[in-house]
This record gives sequence, structure tokens and C-alpha cells, in this order.
Amino acid sequence: MDVIASDKTDNTKDFVLQYSNNDFVYSTCSEHGQVLRSAFDSLLLEKWKVAKEADLFNYQVDDVETKILPGRFEFVAQMNANRKTMRRKPQNMLHILQPFDPEKFNFTKIKPEEILANLCYEHISPQECERLAGPCYVFKDYHAPGFVFQLENGDIDRLIRSVMIVIKLFLEEEMAHNMYITRGTSLEGSSHSGRYNTIRVVLWARKLCYGIKDISVFAAAACELAGHLPIYSSDHWCSLSEEDITPTTRIVCEESFATIVPKIVKLFGEINNTSAGVALNVVDSGS
Repeated sequence: MDVIASDKTDNTKDFVLQYSNNDFVYSTCSEHGQVLRSAFDSLLLEKWKVAKEADLFNYQVDDVETKILPGRFEFVAQMNANRKTMRRKPQNMLHILQPFDPEKFNFTKIKPEEILANLCYEHISPQECERLAGPCYVFKDYHAPGFVFQLENGDIDRLIRSVMIVIKLFLEEEMAHNMYITRGTSLEGSSHSGRYNTIRVVLWARKLCYGIKDISVFAAAACELAGHLPIYSSDHWCSLSEEDITPTTRIVCEESFATIVPKIVKLFGEINNTSAGVALNVVDSGS
């Protein structure tokens, strides 16, 4: 991993981080407090600190109170009142395929000094689940039913293709959805104890929610469905329990999940049949 800085006097921009497959860390400790940082982790934390000292954040997150809620799912809740009052205004969503508005907030509007680094890929060489169809798994027992994919044998392209097959189906069905990417253990249960040895991509089909999101109340999105709960009200914070959360997350996802499952099974079944047919034709043509 190489870092190139065109202006060493300004530590907030013009950094290019050149990386390759050799820099990917597929396995790391899953225990809390066991910090094993990669070169990228260290650089990101350093750049984050510089940006903070340059007063580039809309609000500070130093004194965020955190607690783990008692219960089966061990939700991580964080009290962050500033996010309610000082974050940018959420966009008014009217359609699942709403046209892109370049005048609204988007990542082309980021100020140059807010860019921590530029990533440049250097190409060198090419259970909490159960399998649903093809590479797609589903949660066995979770508060928000969803679809799970995993990185297998470092094949990132295959993972991306599989995920995009389902996202394309969501868009065709005009079905709202959230995506979450996290480290995890092998879905086949072949991991070493205490190690995260793969990358998981989770997709939740969910109820449509048009209009501007009301952040004054609990709103289930990617973080909340994954078990990370930003809380904005001190009253809500004091009385928060797992029993308050799970009914909302289930309602958000259950109906859409049940509707789309048969279509995903059919879709991956058709892809597998097509792949088998292509392989058979190749064998036959050489005989």
C-alpha cells in the first residue's frame, strides 16, 4: 500500500492511496477491544483527526454516550442529539426510481478540504444464516429478515455481481431497500474461533417511505436494521429497550421480504440453469 501526497503542507487533500488485492484484510479479530489496525485504518484515523482539528465537521461526536441494550440481539444504542439538530436536511423522496437532482446534496458537492484521501486500485491478479438460492442466504432468526451474501475465496467481482442481481430486481419491482456491508464469519460455519474471516453484504427489502424522513422519531434504516441505533432524544434514551425496537424493524421488513423471496429463488434458479446449459454446450461442442 503506497501513499502519495502532492502537497505535504496540506494534510486534508491530494492524498492518493494506491492499493491492491494484497492489501485486503479478510480475517480479523471479532473480540471487542482487540484493535488490529491495517495501514489503511491508521491512515484513515490520522486523516479524520486532521479534518476534525480543521473544524470540517458539522457537529462533534466525541461525547457520544453508548450502551448495549439487554436482550437477545444486543443492540448498540448511541445518544447523539446533535445529529437531529445539526445534520443536513434529509431529501424529500417521492419515488423508488426518483431522478437524480444535481442541485440537491450529493457527493460531487463535497468540498476539496473534506476529501480525506483518493483510493486508487492497483490490479495485480485476478450461520445468525441458511442458503436460499445460489449465493443468496437469509437470516434464520433475526429481528429484521433480510438477504445475505458473502465474499468467497476473495472473489470480489462475483460478490458484486450477485448483490447487483438482487438490487436490480428490487428496482424492477419498485421495492425500497437498504444495504449494509460488514465483516463477519463464514456463512458455512468454516471460520476459526474469534475471527472475522469474510465480508458480508446484507440487503433488506422494506416498506416504501415517501417524503422527508422524520428523524425526531425512531426510523429504521440500514444502521438500525443492522443493530446500531442512533438516538436523538434524552427521554427516549433513558427508557429504550429491545422490546421497543424489534416490532418496528419487523414491520418495516417482513411483508416486503415475504413478497420478494419467491422471485429471488426463481431468479437464481434461472441463472444456475443457464450457466449449466452453457457449460453443457461447451462440453458438447468439443466432443
